[in-house]
Amino acid sequence: MTLVVPKDGLSVPDPARHDFLPPEGREIDLGGEHLQHWARRIDEGDVSIKEVTAEEKAVDQSMPENAALPLTRSSRKNNSPAEE
Repeated sequence: MTLVVPKDGLSVPDPARHDFLPPEGREIDLGGEHLQHWARRIDEGDVSIKEVTAEEKAVDQSMPENAALPLTRSSRKNNSPAEE
C-alpha cells in the first residue's frame, strides 16, 4: 500500500471511498481499479506519495482512525455523581 497525501489546500477525491482524502493522507492501492485516477493526480502534482513500511503500518493500526476514546470522569463537565 502507498500513502497518498493531498497537496496543502487541495480537496482530492478518492473514488474507492466516494469521499476526499484527509489532509494527513490515506493508504491507497495504486494498482487497483482506480489506477488511472491516481496516476493523473500524481502526474498533475495534486498528491504526493510515500511507501508505507511494515513498522509504520503497525504503529498506525495500534489506534484505529475512528476508534472511540473512553469517557473518563475527568473528561466530563460536571464531576458530581449526584447528577449522573
